[in-house]
Amino acid sequence: MATSPGNFSPPQLSSVGQSAPKNEPTTFFAAHPAAAAYFTSMREASLDFLKRLVETPSPSGHETRGQKVWTEYAAPYADEIESDAYGNVVAWINKGAPGPRLMLAAHADEIGMVINYIDTDGFIYVRRIGGIDPAIMKAQRVHIHTRNGTVKGVVGNVAPHLSKNDGDRKVPKIEDLFID
Repeated sequence: MATSPGNFSPPQLSSVGQSAPKNEPTTFFAAHPAAAAYFTSMREASLDFLKRLVETPSPSGHETRGQKVWTEYAAPYADEIESDAYGNVVAWINKGAPGPRLMLAAHADEIGMVINYIDTDGFIYVRRIGGIDPAIMKAQRVHIHTRNGTVKGVVGNVAPHLSKNDGDRKVPKIEDLFID
């Protein structure tokens, strides 16, 4: 019988690894048996694949690196793997066999930005790649991929009390954000 992780909330960091009062779970997985069954039953190779897939940059229009990670993982299990001009990648098992079929589908891209301008103070201004909501980008950690490696940054914007919009607090536009 398959186990689903169900709806569970992330652990409270203050409670993980500390002793709990009697009759209370001491770990996140003890408190959430469905999550425990789901994650502890995953093979180490599957967890390694998932980590590698999530950590591989694949912004909209540049999904091939992430698709390559998925294709390499799926290849030993598939009879055939194909891709098309739209960027879809399909792994087939028993292609053309009679009977019911199962399809697993997912997006291959992620939120991305491209550098538009760097000012004299070193603040980096960006343009969006794909559908980014600037309101939720504030304070997000980002990785900037360069020829010489990855540079870490954080998204910021001018504090409302320092902005030119006196008393008019509008949702920031992508032009209002910078990376420090």
